[in-house]
Amino acid sequence: MVGTPAALHAQSTTQAPPAKATAKPIVVTGTRRDYDSSIDRRTYAIGRDVQGANGSIADVLRNIPSVDVDLQGNVSLRGDPHVTILVDGKPTSLFNGPGGGQTLQQVPASQYERVEVMTNPSAAFSANGSGGIINLITRKNRPNGATGTIRAAAGTRGRRKAGASFADKLGKASVNLDFSWRGDPQFTTDIVHFEEPDTGVSSREITKGDGDLHLWTARAGADLDLGGSNSLSTDVHRTTFLFHSDMKSTLLGTDEADALAREFERNGFFLQNRFDTEGSLSFQHDTNGKGDDVSASLTYESTRNQDADRFQNISTLPPEPDLFDNVTRVSRLHRFEAKADYNSPKDEDSSLQAGVDLQLDRDSFHDLGGFGPTAELAAVPQPDFTELFDFHRSVGAAYAIYERPFGDLTAQAGVRLETEDRDSGVAGSGISVRDTHTRLFPSVHLEWKADAETSLKASVSTRIQRPDPTDFDPFRRFVDPFHFEAGNPRLKAETTVSFEAGIEHKHKSWLDIATLYYRSNRGGVTDLSQDLGDGVLLTTRENLVGSTQLGLELVANGPLTKTLSYKLSGNAYRFTIDATNLGFGRRSATIESGKAGIDWQPDKKDLGQVNISLSGKQLLPQGEVDPMLLVNLGFRHQINDRLFLFFTAQDALHTYTRHSSIVTPTLIERSFDSAKTQAAFIGLTYDFGARPKQPAFDYAG
Repeated sequence: MVGTPAALHAQSTTQAPPAKATAKPIVVTGTRRDYDSSIDRRTYAIGRDVQGANGSIADVLRNIPSVDVDLQGNVSLRGDPHVTILVDGKPTSLFNGPGGGQTLQQVPASQYERVEVMTNPSAAFSANGSGGIINLITRKNRPNGATGTIRAAAGTRGRRKAGASFADKLGKASVNLDFSWRGDPQFTTDIVHFEEPDTGVSSREITKGDGDLHLWTARAGADLDLGGSNSLSTDVHRTTFLFHSDMKSTLLGTDEADALAREFERNGFFLQNRFDTEGSLSFQHDTNGKGDDVSASLTYESTRNQDADRFQNISTLPPEPDLFDNVTRVSRLHRFEAKADYNSPKDEDSSLQAGVDLQLDRDSFHDLGGFGPTAELAAVPQPDFTELFDFHRSVGAAYAIYERPFGDLTAQAGVRLETEDRDSGVAGSGISVRDTHTRLFPSVHLEWKADAETSLKASVSTRIQRPDPTDFDPFRRFVDPFHFEAGNPRLKAETTVSFEAGIEHKHKSWLDIATLYYRSNRGGVTDLSQDLGDGVLLTTRENLVGSTQLGLELVANGPLTKTLSYKLSGNAYRFTIDATNLGFGRRSATIESGKAGIDWQPDKKDLGQVNISLSGKQLLPQGEVDPMLLVNLGFRHQINDRLFLFFTAQDALHTYTRHSSIVTPTLIERSFDSAKTQAAFIGLTYDFGARPKQPAFDYAG
């Protein structure tokens, strides 16, 4: 049985420019609000989210309207998985590539103070990410003297976390330091049902994993006041992710007479090690609206990821000799960005923004390993399991945005020009593909202030989704004895035209938002699964004809009583996917998702929270992924001005599981993935040094 698959194998700057004063964002007075909006984005302060005290940034994102994060750490906006994540307005590889989803679910939320959500970004941002942009704003203490925070938490099943931050101001210079560590045991159970209609064989595979995950993050930043509205900033961070899991799979198959037809066992371990290093240097001339502003930055980022499988495969029925697999993939990603932005306020509160941006990606993916009757022979690299794939991409961009009020109406119009040069190839094979494109991406945003509390908004933008580097790799990569995957060097980018219109009403502590949107996608990329026989699936990447999305999103927040407040959001849309070019026709479905939360604050020292999130199903050309329900609980108690106690429960009802199906003419696969994400934590946060402007649980700095 195992021998069959083996034989088959031989075939943005410091920060992208914010909306300027002419956009007239909702003014925050008195107590800091959890929410702000401007003409092209919504901003959520995450300090009040109790999960953020000792949880990950993924835990916080799951509570934000429009945003969903699945069990693997994949992010989507209004159901669209093509999302670009920025940090302080700049692209980052930290949450992308191999292991990026796991990193998102481990990096502590305490490093960030707010989240900007842009479902229809302006031309000031990279056009990549057809679903929109999530911009994470890092937390920076702004002290008058030395100040800091110490964090520690312990959870069920051996989970533990610790961290510390420190900030000080020395003359014209200020420094910020942050360190965190997280140990997170991982327990998984994956169940896969295989049905082969032609042979009548039905199989059930159960895979259990018992692993341990460790994540270290360290960040150091410094700001220097040069005088004359000039400042210089530098930032360096390092993230280390180590994961090891012992795994055991058992597969039993029966024929139409319910007689045992297949028996297979697989034992071994999987490991993943990932190391991210990033450094940036930026200059800013900021006149605080009194004149022209200029900013420029240089960023370099390096990522190294290693995945390794070491397994013994035992086929009892049909009886076959034992086989060992020893497969490793090493990815090396290098990214360089140079960016400059200019903002000039004009007459009548209008403004002109312009900028240039150059991004260079230099990536390599090295697969090596093989099969053999012994572990030693399997460790010898074999041609069918060994490949070196190089990927280079350069994107040069220039943009201009003009914004001007016309009475109560503010209009922002922008255009972005991007030139992409892409070159990829397999070393030593003569296979090389190069492509160059130049595209214009216009955007228009309108905001009309009906009164002091109500505004109407409308926008249209054109965006693109460039396939990931591995999507172009034609190498048939071994995943396990029943799954192979390969890229497609002929893939084209997806282009999206997005329209939005909505109303926003804010009165005191109440907030209501309704947004109607339509998205037309051309040439999206999808998985295509093919039955190779004997229950083995090959998954490749192909372009669709396109898809459309017509939906309505509602958001409502406000107080219920003096001690209770609520948060509600819902999204419903009609999704149509056109895969007629792949032989699957058109499929349509109405998809719903929603979030609900209750905050209970009986006094100034205590805060309790219940958050419920239901992510909608995903429709695929050959199947679908079922909805996922998540319930999180949290409680914070302020012991004194500096010490805070936290209790949190994640996946309290143990409902956060993933069900999916893939249907081919000769093989139907249904999967049930369940990680033991259910956990309870108790933690402490202590502030030391100069008294902070805000308590530690409010990460607004």
